[in-house]
Amino acid sequence: MSGDFDVEIRFDPKDTIPSWSQRLTFVENAYTHQGPGLAHSEWQQLEDWHGLASFGQADIKPEALAWDENPGEMDDFCEAIYAKGSADRAEGDIAELAQFAFQGTQNPWTMIKVLQDSAMMRPRLRPGWKGRNWEILAPALHFAGYAESAEVYVVNGAIGERLANAFKDVVTANKGRPFRRMPLPGAPALYGFFGGNAADIARRLEWNITAAAIDSPAINGRFAETTRRIKQPERSYWSWQSNRFKNRRDDESAVQLIHERHPEDRDHDIYKIESPRGTLATLSRTAAFAYAYRIGKKTVFRHGDAVIAALEPDARLPAEIALALRTRHLANPGSADRCILYPASGADIRLLKAAMGPIFVNGAKEERTLTELSLHARLRGGAQRLIWKDSKISLNPENIIESKNEY
Repeated sequence: MSGDFDVEIRFDPKDTIPSWSQRLTFVENAYTHQGPGLAHSEWQQLEDWHGLASFGQADIKPEALAWDENPGEMDDFCEAIYAKGSADRAEGDIAELAQFAFQGTQNPWTMIKVLQDSAMMRPRLRPGWKGRNWEILAPALHFAGYAESAEVYVVNGAIGERLANAFKDVVTANKGRPFRRMPLPGAPALYGFFGGNAADIARRLEWNITAAAIDSPAINGRFAETTRRIKQPERSYWSWQSNRFKNRRDDESAVQLIHERHPEDRDHDIYKIESPRGTLATLSRTAAFAYAYRIGKKTVFRHGDAVIAALEPDARLPAEIALALRTRHLANPGSADRCILYPASGADIRLLKAAMGPIFVNGAKEERTLTELSLHARLRGGAQRLIWKDSKISLNPENIIESKNEY
């Protein structure tokens, strides 16, 4: 819906002058505006991981970087986030927006995590009260690697369609080649360019530019912890059998994941993981589940040649690690079956296993579904294609699956 509309209230149809009126203007896409400004920079940023993560620079063929004109599943949601124009938004507002945008077909918290791991926003803790606000990041150019000899930059931050088109025009005018990629289903579009003069492009757009060197592949650090404590908290216990928190323990597992909350919501929730190794306390739900899965040796991610697929809605990678995967593969995370998807290679998996333990299982080639084969082809930039022959779908002869496996 777009255009100007007059909303009027008349208590009597014969009234010539309305008792109240308001003119509303609806536009299909948000108008370009300046960056959202500074959020509450003094508020504590919620982190999942303390340390550094790198999977190396992007190294991709130029022909794999094109401007995808097809509409994405996340376009309207991202447009609504950008249209607000404020520096930050309450988490409940974004969750409600996600619920409305996807009509219950997606997990709202998974969608929020997807935007975080796509470098569009980051969480900050409200001081003295329970709750988080999400800082909407202003757009900036981030160095990612090379397409042959040309430098590749990606856009970090939230942008709308009008601004994306302006970005495309500026890059083209400066002899660069813009791209818009969505290799994974349920992923926001990733914008970027290669070639051209990055400094001139950033100046024309009035954006900052990040050109720091990318470290060699390595993951160093640990899950984020907290020394914060809640006096007389209300506790609930994660049930490994029913996959939800309960008021009482219902198993004898050596690893216990405990959720503590203030009875009057006057402090932030704390997650504790108790095991024979000791106790870890964290403010991050992502870190809590990842650590509990790790020491409990529970498999919650399946990986193939090109993607990591979470097997549980609460299985998510720390944001710092997910952003490094995004840079390496020039692909935002996506979602399927209400769980998150990440781009990844075999070398990435080896690093992840060393840092996060045995929570990954290898998906056998003969068990891969049509969706997984399609993801593989798309992440390879079209270098491999799906083939239909004799009621079978394949990429290569060794990757054949029966079509009935998908239905």
